Amino acid sequence: MKSYKGLTNNELKILAIIAMTMDHIAYGFITPSTITYEVFRAIGKLTIVIMCYMVVEGYKHTHNIKKYLLRMFIFALISHIPYVFLFTGKVSLLFGERNFHTSVIWSLLLGLILICVWNDDRFKKIYKIILLIIICCLSTLGDWGIFAVILIFGFNIYYGNRKKQMIFLGICAMFIGILTIYQLSLRGAGAWYSEIYLFGLLLGIPVLLKYNGTLGKSKNLKWLFYIYYPLHQVILGILAHI
Repeated sequence: MKSYKGLTNNELKILAIIAMTMDHIAYGFITPSTITYEVFRAIGKLTIVIMCYMVVEGYKHTHNIKKYLLRMFIFALISHIPYVFLFTGKVSLLFGERNFHTSVIWSLLLGLILICVWNDDRFKKIYKIILLIIICCLSTLGDWGIFAVILIFGFNIYYGNRKKQMIFLGICAMFIGILTIYQLSLRGAGAWYSEIYLFGLLLGIPVLLKYNGTLGKSKNLKWLFYIYYPLHQVILGILAHI
């Protein structure tokens, strides 16, 4: 069997799981603005980058796009309450008293829907642009919202050109990092560095450049992420709130 250098699809998913766990441990159990907190959360930003990239990879390689969409939709539903529980300590459909906010899976699902339509020549360009605007608005209900949708969109547009994909990622990462820090700086001295970990998004560039385009040894590892995502939120939620 031919051996390929670099990281496989499966290895990227395992890396995303590790980074996500570090991010959520920092959020729930480590004092904010400490070095450990910033490092854990910076590494955690790898997760959203890898997840967005894997959505596009999944779209390009799936044998049944309808089943892929359905699986993502069911995954979004299953993950909602564990997500709310992890960040609020409440078993509820609402994130706050009147605030509905859901997991990043919602944003990933919308990104997947967008590229499905965008790549379909049966739809006129004007309808695609309208859909892009609508999906960006709907994505605000999910974690990472518009950022996740735009990142998936860019990875799709520049698919086949890793260099352009990484330039796009770098621009998006710098934009959200600088914008967030600027907004925080307006709140008062010392607040600006509290989310400097967002620049951890740039860690995705060297990691994705190591991707060798192969799946890896196991064809069923995708189910590990589907199970682990809501399960680890429940476990960490219990440890943090009960």
